[in-house]
Amino acid sequence: MSKDMNKSFNINSTEICKTVIRCLIMLLISALIGFILLIFVYMLPTAPMKANLNQDIDEISKEGLYPAIHWKFSNTLDNFTDSLMMGAAVYDNEETIVNKAINAYHPSGFENPVQDLTNYVRNGDNGEHGSYTRYWHGYLVFLKPILSMTDYLMWRSINRVLQIIVMVALTLILAKRFSWKCAVPMVAAFMFLRPNIIYYSLQYSTMFYVSMFSVMALALIYPKNGDNKRLVYFYFVVGIVTNYFDYLTYPALSLGLCLILCAMLSQSQTGFKNIVNTIIYSVSWAFGYAGMWISKWTIATILTGENKFSDAISSIVGRSSTEAYGGTISRTAAIVSNMQMASEVITPIIVMVIIISLVIIAILQWRRQLKLFLPYTANILIIAAIPFVWYLVLSNHSYIHLYFTFRTLAITVAALFAVAFNIEKKKI
Repeated sequence: MSKDMNKSFNINSTEICKTVIRCLIMLLISALIGFILLIFVYMLPTAPMKANLNQDIDEISKEGLYPAIHWKFSNTLDNFTDSLMMGAAVYDNEETIVNKAINAYHPSGFENPVQDLTNYVRNGDNGEHGSYTRYWHGYLVFLKPILSMTDYLMWRSINRVLQIIVMVALTLILAKRFSWKCAVPMVAAFMFLRPNIIYYSLQYSTMFYVSMFSVMALALIYPKNGDNKRLVYFYFVVGIVTNYFDYLTYPALSLGLCLILCAMLSQSQTGFKNIVNTIIYSVSWAFGYAGMWISKWTIATILTGENKFSDAISSIVGRSSTEAYGGTISRTAAIVSNMQMASEVITPIIVMVIIISLVIIAILQWRRQLKLFLPYTANILIIAAIPFVWYLVLSNHSYIHLYFTFRTLAITVAALFAVAFNIEKKKI
């Protein structure tokens, strides 16, 4: 028996080593491709982008930094960050293309990016600029071509239609390939994101597309024979893609929704194997996310000769601290404030009705397949806890930016629906 155990351990160790090596190769290739794509888009002329943006700059200035649609805090747009993103897209100076791709320069500083962007578009470069080197700014791969072809307000209209098309396509794919029940949690998450708000914003839309396309890709590649060993690579790539495009809004959404779909499709597995898979997939996503981030700092440090790690690490320490608005907060305050923000989206009465309805449906499901339901529910509840873990770790960021970080709770909302609308045991 000892020999068998050693043999098993050796096999597992070998597989783990192979997996790590493959992931490192995938990370290196992803970083290289990501950087090359940025160099390509920085070759595009900025004059057409500035001309198109100039058509809407008055409207953006009129909206201000943080306009709240219908005067609701949960409807707050982040024009501050959108202006930084558009500024990075249209700004041009005498730096090399490589330095531009690394630093993602934008007009002036960080006090009023809307005004800085307006001045730059109208009056040209004043010689001052800022940068956010620690992020990849992968959104520029799409934003630069978009602003080359159309203006910002037109993009908002196109974005609204495109998001609906994406959700319809995702719903049809899930319903056709698996079951309409798989689509319910995804639609619930989408509604919680406030689709009537996120289409206005570049900042908010990024994670919508990354998350929904990740779920769509998972639905298309999910093995019908139930052999999901290679999904660890899928989650690693999703973590990479999330970090590349996101501006630290609600990145955990791409992980949470994919985990929910996996849980719904594999609940027929015995025991608590799915919980182990959830943990493995989450770790894989986290390594992909962190690895891609570190690769940006590494590339920037090598090519510029400046230490880009110190700024990035300082930012991480700050965002995970309990210091906010000149005082100290508790880590639970980040959770409470985000839940209070979510209550504007779903009022307590609606929440109560939904929970009661889901409990009734869940009981009916439970009576039919108790042995499957209990471990499945435990797994889903672990996934539902992801937003709370995120808030505890990134307390400063989650407390200060609760007007968009509350959307991470879309994972919890989707998880509640996944408990009720679970797929009965059958061959997928």
